[in-house]
Amino acid sequence: MQAAKGAPSKRMTKAARRAAEEQARARALADAPMESGGPLAPPMFIEQLGELAALAIWRDLTPQLDATHVLSRLDRYSLALYCIHYADWIAAREDVKTHGRWIYYSPGHGAKKRIRNPAFEDALTLGAFLKDFAKEYGLTALTRLNLRRYQSAYASVPAAPTQGTPAPTETEADEDLMGFVARGSSARH
Repeated sequence: MQAAKGAPSKRMTKAARRAAEEQARARALADAPMESGGPLAPPMFIEQLGELAALAIWRDLTPQLDATHVLSRLDRYSLALYCIHYADWIAAREDVKTHGRWIYYSPGHGAKKRIRNPAFEDALTLGAFLKDFAKEYGLTALTRLNLRRYQSAYASVPAAPTQGTPAPTETEADEDLMGFVARGSSARH
């Protein structure tokens, strides 16, 4: 209504502010150099946007993920997204801790209305994203166990079977995640 009068407010709405922040992030991502140090160095946009909490999370996670041999240079941007969302989740949880799950506001007519804290909703949404992402990168106990099993099963298997290679025993094939391939190829010979 104020814009229709010809004197729009100087304050941005929440939606406009959020859109401007997203545009700034997108611009920083597009302007990020391909390399910012080593192959597992954080993308420059994390520092450019002042995402210090995300940078700290990056520096904590990267060596641990590198030790599992899962992370490559191609994963930098998805890991950056994870770190930024993790930092946002921490901020949302701090807000919930400070203000509670429910907040009161006055919609304009004097009566206070009780609503769920938007930070609580953000924490739930971000938590679901972080949980799904953690499964993909081996950040949960079960996925790390499965990753170790997979890596150990294939660490001793040659890249291409050679002529005269003995077929795996029944127990080796059962331990192999894709033991059916070994059993199928030995049945054909």
